[in-house]
This record gives sequence, C-alpha cells and structure tokens, in this order.
Amino acid sequence: MKKDLVTTIKGWLNAVGIKVSSRLLSKELRSHPRFPSLISITDVLDELNIDNGAYVVDKSKVDELGLPFLAHIDVDGGEFILVNPRNKTSLAESSVLNNWDGIAVFAEKSPGWRHNENEELLRKENQAKWRWSIALAATAVLMILAMAGPISILSVSFFALSLLGFITAVLIVQKEMGISNQLSDKLCSISSNTGCEGVLQSKASQIGGLFKWSDLGIIYFATLLLLQTVSSPLIPFISFAALPFTAFSLYYQGVIEKKWCTLCLVTVSILWMQCLLSVSSLSGLSFSILSWENIVLPLNLTLIVAMVWLGLLRPAAQQNNRLVKANFDLTRFKYDSNIFTAALHSQRKIDASPMEGDLQLGNKDASIQLLVACNTFCNPCARAHKTLHELLTKNNIGLTVRFALGSDDLQYKGANEVNYILHILEGATPAYKQQVLHDWFELMDLDEFTKKYPPVKSADLLAKHPGVTRNHEWARSAGISFTPTLFVNGFELPENYKVGDLRNIIKATIVEDTGIAVST
Repeated sequence: MKKDLVTTIKGWLNAVGIKVSSRLLSKELRSHPRFPSLISITDVLDELNIDNGAYVVDKSKVDELGLPFLAHIDVDGGEFILVNPRNKTSLAESSVLNNWDGIAVFAEKSPGWRHNENEELLRKENQAKWRWSIALAATAVLMILAMAGPISILSVSFFALSLLGFITAVLIVQKEMGISNQLSDKLCSISSNTGCEGVLQSKASQIGGLFKWSDLGIIYFATLLLLQTVSSPLIPFISFAALPFTAFSLYYQGVIEKKWCTLCLVTVSILWMQCLLSVSSLSGLSFSILSWENIVLPLNLTLIVAMVWLGLLRPAAQQNNRLVKANFDLTRFKYDSNIFTAALHSQRKIDASPMEGDLQLGNKDASIQLLVACNTFCNPCARAHKTLHELLTKNNIGLTVRFALGSDDLQYKGANEVNYILHILEGATPAYKQQVLHDWFELMDLDEFTKKYPPVKSADLLAKHPGVTRNHEWARSAGISFTPTLFVNGFELPENYKVGDLRNIIKATIVEDTGIAVST
C-alpha cells in the first residue's frame, strides 16, 4: 500500500534538518492542483523558500548520490519513497529500487532559512502538544487518586499500561483514517519490513464489516481505565481474556501479511505486560467473584463506552476527516486551469492596453499580465499588494498598478499621494517601482514615506503630474466601483477567486492569448 505523500515529505524534510509544520505542509501539498505529482512537491518547496532540485540520474550511480533524497518508483501508478542512510541498504536488498525510474528529488536547508507562516504554525502546534500533555497527565493523576482501592506500584503500572494502550489505539484509528501523526509515522517507518498501512487496511482488521479491531482497542482500554478507578475485581480476568487476540494478531502479521505493524506490536506487548502484572493477583481470586453484581458494572461500562465511541466520537471524526479531504479536493478543482479559464472568460473584459507612464512591474512581455486597481489608503489593497509583490518575486509575470481615486475631485487627499508616487517613480526601473510601491503599502503615511523617499523635484512640479488624471479617467471608464479590483489578461478576476489563489493557479498554468492552458 502506498505511503501518504505528505508523511513521506515530512520525514524527508526532517532528515534534511528542515522542520516544517505538518498543517502547513499538508495544506500546501493537498491543495496543489497537480497533487501528488512531482511538480506539486517542487512548487511547495519553492513556496517555502527551500532550496530543491529534481533530476533524472543514472540508476547505476545511486551510491554516489547524496542522502537523503526522494526516489520515484514506478509501481501502482507511481510513488515517492525516502532513501536515507538508514534504509538504503534494505531498499536495495528488497529490490524496491529496481522499480526506480531515475527521478531523484533533493532539498537543502539554506543558512538562515525561515518562513514566517511556518514558524507561527510550529509555535501553535508545540503549544497544542503541551496542552494535551498537561491535560493527559492531569487526567491520569486524578484517575489514580480516585481509585477506590489501595494505590501501589503494581496498580499504577497497570494503569499506565492501560493509558498507553488507549493512546496507541487512538494512533491506530488515526492511521486507519489517513490522519498523519508524527509519532505513529516514526513508529511505522522503523524498517522496510514494517507495513502499518497494509495491516490496518486489510480484511482481517474488520470484524463482520461492522467495526474494526481498532474500535475494540479504544473500547477495551477506555473501559479498563474506568474499571480501575473503581477497583473492579474482574480486571485480572479481563486482562487474560485478551490473550487470544495477541496470538491472532501475531499469526496474521507474521504468516499472512508477512509485514509487521509496529502499533499493533505495541498493543500486543501492552496486553502481555498487563497479564504478567495480573499473575500476582490470581492467587487471591476465585471464580466466586464472577457474580452478577461484579459482572454488571463492566458490561454497563463497556456498553456506554461503545455507544459513545461508535455512535458519537468515531462518526464525528470520520465526518470531519471526510470534510477536510473534500475541501482539498474542491480546492484542487478550483485551481484547475480549465475551470479557472472558464470562470475567467465568463467575466467582463476591459481595455488593459498600456498607458503612458504606467506603473508596470515585473516582465511586461510575460504571458501572464495582471492589472490591479487600488487606492493609496485601502487596507485590503495593502494586503493584496503584499501578495502580488510575492507573486512578482517568485514568478515570471507582469503587473500594472493603477490608482482609482473614486471621486471627480482630484485635489482630495488621495490625489496628493498618487501624485507624489508617480513623480518619484517617473522613468524608474520596474524593480525600483516594485520596491517603492511595496514600501508605500507598508507605511501608507505620506510624512513617513517622504522621509524614506525625499522629493526629487520642486513642490510646484509635484502638483502637476498628468498620470493622476489618466489613472482617474481610466478607473471611471473601466467601471471600477471598489478596490482592489484585479484583472488577468484583461478579464476581471471571478468573485469566488481571491488574490491569494493566483499563487497556486500561476504555478500550474500559463496564459495564452485567448486563455490559460496547462504549462509544459
């Protein structure tokens, strides 16, 4: 079974020494219109400012390649696998690299690498881990203190194993649902002989098509934790009753699948250790304790836990997982070049011909030409310009900036700023224009702006730039009613697309004279 690409990329970047937020990586990769192709990987790495390269290399020279790297193998429609010092030998011995088509992807952490959004998400993820750890520890302590019987090393150890078993069961459920988790990903990639996905998705993982062994794991360990708080005398019997499952699990993994699920082995080990801890309790027990009064409580707790898990929590988790996947599917659909072309051509088209003194940025001959109508004191314009500035920096496109003053009175406050900007940018290079406009939308304060860019002409000349009138008349003839308004090759950007969406669309498309086609 194929390993999740996001998990593979995450492990690869960690091996390179680049720590990337799982949420950010998943969002960027899964929303890419060409996911899970090679271009989706390189585009996301480019967006994260990570130095990378994809090459077709001579397979016979694999020993000369720097490690780690991603190798594309031509099996089941294609898959990327991580090749590193730890698994290189085992991969070669298992003939996996025989299916390698020679495509190798490399990445390198540049000195001082930093990505603001990644840093923020990593900080939030670390905070969430600490909150969950503290909440889990506090719950465990309270449950131990609430135990009806005497607290001993034996009882605390048994409780700790039950808690560990419950956490493992949760990890297994996440794995089955395709939810990436750093801990389970590490455990399931210990060696080339581990195959958590294959075992967990096999037919034997289901019981009668109604629920899975992982569901029983959740119910079993949750019930066991609750029974320990009331010191049920049946706990040793329940513990030994789980032994047949361990025999079945080992037989199926070793004989049928011939692959080992690390999470399943952890569960088996926990059950065995709990049995060993229960041996000392057997001497003082008799079958007389198997009375209805002692049996009814475990049965009721099991039923309640099963109803809560199977009836509420598991369906809610599955529904949320489906919604997340559907959202990524819709996003990729939205970014598809053909869909975008159809939506774009349904919009009105304006005359985007160059005007004298235009603030043309980027490559004026590029196939993608953006035109934005903005206002000098417009916060949404400032946010849009920041995105457009990043697009210009990372892509071969052109951008024309025009100002919509929104009034026939050219002497009101906005006209003064436009006049000043047009004067100091007259005859400047596109790169200089881009930097000046970027700085204006960072400041949006004329006094501060003039300190950074002192006037190069007299005050009289600054009041007479004809570009102010040209921009105003163009905005009126183009029917600009709000700012920012963005046009792509003369077509107004559809309402259900935002400026930020262009980052993903441009990566996968080029604009032709009549529309947008997939780039080769």
